[in-house]
Amino acid sequence: MGSAGRDVVPWPSYVPFTGVKPDLPGDDRGVQPAYLSYPQSLAQSVASKPGDGSTVQALIITYSPPPRPAEENQLWTAINEALGIDLKLTHVPSADYPKKMATQMASGDMPDLMVINGDPPNIDQYIVAKCADLSEFLSGDAIKKYPNLANIPPYAWQGAGRVGGKLMTVPIERPRFNYSLHVNRTLLDAVSAPTNWTQAEFEQAMAAVTKGRRWGMGSDNSELGLTWHAMSFGVPNEWEVKGGKFIGSWESERWLPALEFVRKLREKGLYHPDAQTMSAVDMKAQLYNQTVASMPDGLLAYVTTVGKINGAWKPDLARLYQTDTPGGVHFAGGIFGRVIIKKAAKERVELILRVLDYLAAPFGTKEYEVSHFGVEGKHYTRAGDGSPKLTALADVENPNTLGIRYVMDAPNALYIPGDADAARRMHAYQSETIDTAVPNPATGLRSDGASSLQNSLRLKLRDEMTAILAGREPVSAWSAAVKDWKAQGGDKMAEEYAKEYEAAQHH
Repeated sequence: MGSAGRDVVPWPSYVPFTGVKPDLPGDDRGVQPAYLSYPQSLAQSVASKPGDGSTVQALIITYSPPPRPAEENQLWTAINEALGIDLKLTHVPSADYPKKMATQMASGDMPDLMVINGDPPNIDQYIVAKCADLSEFLSGDAIKKYPNLANIPPYAWQGAGRVGGKLMTVPIERPRFNYSLHVNRTLLDAVSAPTNWTQAEFEQAMAAVTKGRRWGMGSDNSELGLTWHAMSFGVPNEWEVKGGKFIGSWESERWLPALEFVRKLREKGLYHPDAQTMSAVDMKAQLYNQTVASMPDGLLAYVTTVGKINGAWKPDLARLYQTDTPGGVHFAGGIFGRVIIKKAAKERVELILRVLDYLAAPFGTKEYEVSHFGVEGKHYTRAGDGSPKLTALADVENPNTLGIRYVMDAPNALYIPGDADAARRMHAYQSETIDTAVPNPATGLRSDGASSLQNSLRLKLRDEMTAILAGREPVSAWSAAVKDWKAQGGDKMAEEYAKEYEAAQHH
């Protein structure tokens, strides 16, 4: 349910947390604050226990096997104690989540809070019927009652969007920087590849690294990371707005040189021979062991890589290469998902907002340490520099297995234990690319067409990309696939977004 033709409430005021000073500053556009070492003294961001001893039920998505039950789980127990509630979590594996959401919505019932990941069909109608309107609690300066929610950057609120002109959801922030080319800077330095490169220099570097059982490029999917290359060719981020009209990025003629170039790189043997078929997990292993010198992936995979390779080589994030059209890194929506709260008495809604406020406590606070590391002496000990050193118990009990990060989370800070230089490189990448970064103008806007059609239509285009890059279809086949996309729903989405965009511009 869009905001077109409705009164629209103001976004929440943004009040950045100042309790702990980062070593390298972030900004409200999306550069993450970086901490080169663990803060020596932690701030307290919540004055008193948020809960009243009651039970709070939450339905959340999970990417891990189910955790031990609360009574056998010391992390869960510690978080319940800190929150002052009995938090009952229903964990649903990510593969089953869309189905579970559909069942939940059809039942007409709702737990106290629920996480929406993606845009399930008819979700806005469900939100309006079943969920608390949070506008009076969060719009404008009202949010200052919840300082950790007020520290969530504006791009995350805008990424979550309004429903029917109102604030009905709370965003779980994730970095706006997302799809990136992860590179082995050690191998690139060995062939004198420049950090800022032209298209020709990029190709030369990949060719220079490729020899024997080593290749310049790996891929996380059958499209050979085409989406990353497209950024260098100036392809818009999903949509562009021209004269108030929305035009799908697929319609851009800039896809053609991108398709041609990536296909050429594959034909020249610069990609790992199994790049189009190998699973992303197996390809990551090829990156770690230096069989491939680069691989596209989400931004946060960088931190995992640093941990896995143990200093064997220098990971970095590639800058886009220069083509004859200026390009820019594509921003993601800046959120993992949106939290919705069941309609209830004012006091009950405020209680749940206090719980979310606690769980949104930023890096460098006592509250963050509880929800992200657990209990000292059980889940971690202190290293010499004061940083938490995880124990074996933390392998089983952590924010990912418990899923507490998918109830609410702090805005992501950049902290890489034991590797300050890796954090510096990531911060430099963000700082150097933010000025030309390209947001998606449809972020946070509602389109019924998009929620029902987007994925199936995109799948068809991705199949076409795969066929062209594999050499099964000519590059010229692309324009017919785009025509189909327009006719089968692309034009409908464009119209819906244009109406929503117009309504949002007035506020």
